[in-house]
Amino acid sequence: MTDGQTLLAVFAAFYLMECLWIVPSQAWIAVGRERITRLLRPWDRFHISGGSPVLLHTLPSPQVPAMPWVLVAEASHLIWHRDDGTRESLDWAQIEPQASEKILRLDATRTLRLPHATDATAWATLISSWKALRPEQRRAAFLKHARQTLSLTEAAAQSAAAGKTHLLGWLGIIILWWCFVVLAPAYRYLGDSPRFMMALAVLPLLTFTQAFLFLRIIKTQRLTVSHRFWRALGIALLPHLAARAIDLIADALPRKVLLHPLAWAEQPSKAIWLENARTFWRRARYRPGWKTAAEPPADAQALESFFKAENIPASDYDPSPALQAPAIAWCPCCHAPFLKADLLCHDCGGVELKTTAEAAASS
Repeated sequence: MTDGQTLLAVFAAFYLMECLWIVPSQAWIAVGRERITRLLRPWDRFHISGGSPVLLHTLPSPQVPAMPWVLVAEASHLIWHRDDGTRESLDWAQIEPQASEKILRLDATRTLRLPHATDATAWATLISSWKALRPEQRRAAFLKHARQTLSLTEAAAQSAAAGKTHLLGWLGIIILWWCFVVLAPAYRYLGDSPRFMMALAVLPLLTFTQAFLFLRIIKTQRLTVSHRFWRALGIALLPHLAARAIDLIADALPRKVLLHPLAWAEQPSKAIWLENARTFWRRARYRPGWKTAAEPPADAQALESFFKAENIPASDYDPSPALQAPAIAWCPCCHAPFLKADLLCHDCGGVELKTTAEAAASS
């Protein structure tokens, strides 16, 4: 490899490292300015420091974090949806929530990682308030919180706040374009000529402008960003940091609540949104013992209320699969067909099956 190719490879490696984040394993990242164009998920098969790696959008873009209801308040216990897909019921008496940066401590041994330190503090306060309530009030308190996390208005407000940083994204794209599309070919054909040096001199102008925009957005929007001057210095001197400057400010964007991924209704498309809605509904509603339970789980009730408010029919978020003879029943969680209706789906932890007659009666 030539010196120019080596330099380009090193820059590309550093840039990809900036795009690789460690986030909570159940977190989602909504990418887009006025409308969400993509929802990113971490690689939850890998666990590092209580989280999982996620590759951000290759081009710098405004982004908003989201997370499903990992903690659900019931009358006698707090349900913790663990990263491995299992559920654990925690007695309210043993819960002592504490926030330490991005980590929420539920008790002496159980910890949960959240997208930002403000989320951990908010959840610690919320759980403490639930614990102080009477048992019959806790479910209603969770349903109120769930409605806030599914607010379409709040989702639009958070997307708009992230969109105000779009200048950092556009200039980041220009910096990327200048490094890979202009400087790399120019060095190959021009070498260390004066014309190449003139093209190279444009790069610090772009990075220093990015650092100025970074500080200006922090000041005009009154954001709190730790070590902002040191970060601005890195943006001014390192092109890969300058290209991803929009990510450094995402932590400080104002938001009232950590949103649920379904809060962006029919985004990025209706088909994708409905597929996600079905996944969340099945995981919340269909658990072992769902047929004999006196009432649905609190998170399932919250989703059902949300779907009704948005005029989403049950056939859209809880469709029945097309069974082929001789199958007469299916698992409502994974939709695996069964030949007998009195069996359990052990792949889903012992979930009772559903028949066509039961589906018609429930609809």
